[in-house]
Amino acid sequence: MKTLPDNIATLMSNDTVVSFLLITLGPDSDANVYRFTTLPYDYTKDGDVFISGYIQAIDPPKVSDHLDKGTFRLTLADPGYVFRAVMENGKMTGSDFIVEVGFINNTGADLDMVSPDQPLDEYITAYKGQIDSYAYVINTDEEVLLTLEGASPMGSLDLKRSLLTSKNYQDQKFSGDISYDELLEGSSSVVLLWGKAP
Repeated sequence: MKTLPDNIATLMSNDTVVSFLLITLGPDSDANVYRFTTLPYDYTKDGDVFISGYIQAIDPPKVSDHLDKGTFRLTLADPGYVFRAVMENGKMTGSDFIVEVGFINNTGADLDMVSPDQPLDEYITAYKGQIDSYAYVINTDEEVLLTLEGASPMGSLDLKRSLLTSKNYQDQKFSGDISYDELLEGSSSVVLLWGKAP
């Protein structure tokens, strides 16, 4: 089990907790990294600037008792289609998608040299994965929104794919493979034995 840093544990023991998110996307195939925050102002962490104002919604995976296949979704405002070229060229697919949670000192006193109402310099990683897909939507208020979906580590367990087995397809994709020939010719049941011959 992961232990929390002392300062975060102190803040979380309060009746109210004030948190914010830091989201890192990338590097993409051109080595660009995009950083966003839910704070109402730009925030600098270790020399990296996280830009405010883009995050519109965050949809974390739902916690359940069975095997989770949910994904992390992030919705960004993109009125000028700034990210469109990057997305359409596939430069972001497979790039890192990291969500960190930060906390504001709301104790009313200094906390390990952090003034009241200021962010702590300690963070919890809430999600670390890759960007799997994206979608653009124009909502009813005519706002252009970009939704990014992180890869689900368990999502491929329920993946279903069609397998084309027509003679033409098999010949084009797998020339020399005759494993389906008998099935295609007679349309009758065929028993295929696997393993060693009896």
